[in-house]
Amino acid sequence: HSVIFDSSSTVAEAAQAVARRAVAITAVTNDLAIATALAAQPAVRLIVPGGTLRAGSFTLIGEPGASMLAGLHVDLAFVGIQALSGLRLADSSIEICDMKRRMIAATGQAVLLADSSKFQQTSFCDVCGAEKIQHIVTDDRLPARSRKALEKLGVKLTIVPAKSPAEARP
Repeated sequence: HSVIFDSSSTVAEAAQAVARRAVAITAVTNDLAIATALAAQPAVRLIVPGGTLRAGSFTLIGEPGASMLAGLHVDLAFVGIQALSGLRLADSSIEICDMKRRMIAATGQAVLLADSSKFQQTSFCDVCGAEKIQHIVTDDRLPARSRKALEKLGVKLTIVPAKSPAEARP
């Protein structure tokens, strides 16, 4: 299998789970911290598409990574997001949104990993409509209105128990 891991803290958890389980995959990521976690696992064939490091993060944006993503056809993409409101995914910069759009376009199975705090928020720039996402994994604090709207679109939802603030601390 081939999997894209977007740059986000929630997606990083999924990548670490893959590394712990020694799943044999080809992994593509624009996140240097995720790349480091996956690189420690010999079963993972790792591809880092390149780009410019976004200030204050481990995220690579722009060229040559953007062009490379446009030419990929992967089995699965795990994507994070800053906000999902009005059935629109949004994030904080034009460059980040461009990378996310390319990741989603590179797969037929885009999985959004987002806790319920992301819903009903807005952010600077649209990524895409929720109809471009096939599956959303979120917690049980998802507002009922959002849940109904996503189900109406045909988006598969996986709801997991929310962690209490004490459980969320490292």
